[in-house]
Amino acid sequence: TANGCCYGTGRPGEPVFVQLLASAASAALPPETRLELRFEEVRASSAFVAGAAAAPSTDQAWNLTSAEFLSAAWKTLPCTSASTFFGPGGFAEGCRPGEVVNATSLGHYVVRDEVNYPPLNLYVGFVRTMVVPTFKFLSFDDNPISFVFELPTTLPQFAVLQVIAPPGFTFTSAPVDVDESALSSVRPQLGGRRVVSMASGAVSERTGPILTMRLSAAMGSSLYPNVLYGFTANVDTPHIRPSQKDNRWVWQTSLEAAGSATQPLHWAVTPGYVLEGSIPQLEILPYSTIPLDPQNVLELTFMLSLPLLRSGEPEIGVEWLAEDRASRLILVPPEGFIFPVQCEAPLQAVDDSTSNVEATFEGGYRTTIFGDRNSLPPPLRCIGETRGSYSNATVLLIPTQDPHSGVLVQDQLYTMRLVVQNPLFDPSAWQGTWRLLTSWGEAPGSFLTLHNEKVATFPVKGLSATVLPGSMQPAVFQILTVTFAPQAARAGLDSVKLAAILLVAPRGTELSCTGFQPRTLGRGTGPGGWADAERIVCAESDAPLQLRDGGGSPCASLGFSPPRGLWTMCLSLMIKRPWAQVLNTTGLGGAAGARLSFALGVVNPSYLPADNMWFLALLSDSVAGRRGNLIDVAGMHGYLLIKEVVR
Repeated sequence: TANGCCYGTGRPGEPVFVQLLASAASAALPPETRLELRFEEVRASSAFVAGAAAAPSTDQAWNLTSAEFLSAAWKTLPCTSASTFFGPGGFAEGCRPGEVVNATSLGHYVVRDEVNYPPLNLYVGFVRTMVVPTFKFLSFDDNPISFVFELPTTLPQFAVLQVIAPPGFTFTSAPVDVDESALSSVRPQLGGRRVVSMASGAVSERTGPILTMRLSAAMGSSLYPNVLYGFTANVDTPHIRPSQKDNRWVWQTSLEAAGSATQPLHWAVTPGYVLEGSIPQLEILPYSTIPLDPQNVLELTFMLSLPLLRSGEPEIGVEWLAEDRASRLILVPPEGFIFPVQCEAPLQAVDDSTSNVEATFEGGYRTTIFGDRNSLPPPLRCIGETRGSYSNATVLLIPTQDPHSGVLVQDQLYTMRLVVQNPLFDPSAWQGTWRLLTSWGEAPGSFLTLHNEKVATFPVKGLSATVLPGSMQPAVFQILTVTFAPQAARAGLDSVKLAAILLVAPRGTELSCTGFQPRTLGRGTGPGGWADAERIVCAESDAPLQLRDGGGSPCASLGFSPPRGLWTMCLSLMIKRPWAQVLNTTGLGGAAGARLSFALGVVNPSYLPADNMWFLALLSDSVAGRRGNLIDVAGMHGYLLIKEVVR
């Protein structure tokens, strides 16, 4: 053996140099020494670069030359020019004509041996190859994978098509007809072209990671050029990701020649897809299940099946900041959950954050809460992104000089708390799910998904409420009745008092205190509930809540603002009763299970609004805790508008 290195330009037609380095054991190779050089891959011209179908030129022989390096030596050289003189094998500077100077010769190579080899039979590149998996998970058995390819030349009958999988993959079934629905994700890349199944006309055999298909006479003809062919086969995925260098699918076709020799025809490489690890434990616990809670705290607990490492250091001259290359966790909630820009929950978000206690979660959840709320390695940063009603939280694990930063290990439970605003309606009604993904920076601007898991959402349920219009005609004034039933006691509401009720109308609907009736809300009797009714202050406006009454309105501390342009009505109760007494319907003069109601004047819109939703919020007398003075919320579907036709 000898130490050495190999280098070249990487361009077609350019030579490759293999330099043998002298060592203490051997300064030269003795005669009759057998030297073997192996190259991992030889590609023919540009056929594999841009899908070109041109065959490589094989009319020129391959040439192997050995050369010996001669070191520098001093020589006496005559000077023939006043400028810099370059002589054979040396140079001299600043001499005058006629002088004799000493100059060192440049080291150079002298050819010792040279031999020519006959041309090789090289493959022609495929025009197109695709590997489309159904699932991208590690340790997944019988994963259906669709294979699509396009040839530049005809593949005759009885030719052989061979697909070699990356290390760890194993073919477990014979190929079947390609499933067109499985190719929906790559349909734009195919340009809408139809894929012809070829599995029924081939005899196949599989040996571990190698699938061999021999075209039989049942095909009726050869495989034609510039036609998309495909098939589907089941493959077992490995337990460990193959290295980036080995993660590739190799395609090759050949034709049996005379004897046992084979003639290569086509060859291609398809980059492998990244296998995603599982998250064996994933749990999301809320501290509030009230709709539109602006400061709900989620406790995220998870465990990874494979580690999430930090990205490599950038190359010299490449700008790749620590936050840009940080590995990240991405939490995607169901529609309606909104993360703030800074979505990491402070330690003071929950009263019991400084001790180990048994905390009760609303909705029946219970878990053991530890004082250290954030077990992820610091430093980190949580960024919320929102597009309409869709949002996600990205947690950046920023790498530093600390070797523990920016890294998550496998089989370790991690916990983190995030802040999110709840949706108005229950996402569990349409089987909403939370999804957790991990992302690793492969290169600047390129991130790979390494883990992907989802879990069912928790219910978000508010109080039951309805609106009953007195008229459904467009653009008319009518009396609207609002009826609601308080829910059972929620955690942390034992000491609060009901102080105000906020009603928000759909766009285009005007609210008016003219025609307001306290009904059962005012604990009165008689028509409209006016007899012996408790005092209720009614105020309506289409201005923002924070600007009403100089910000002193009891409805101004809701914790969030309704969209601009919507009419709101704030009912302030002069007698503020404890929430437990509000739940006691006997104290309100009604039977058990009775509902509270009030009425108000409404001008119907001239058209049916697209977001035909009403919003009702019950507010407490003081701002305390994470959600301001919010007690409970109800979302109500609006009524239709029916225009009366006069004949």
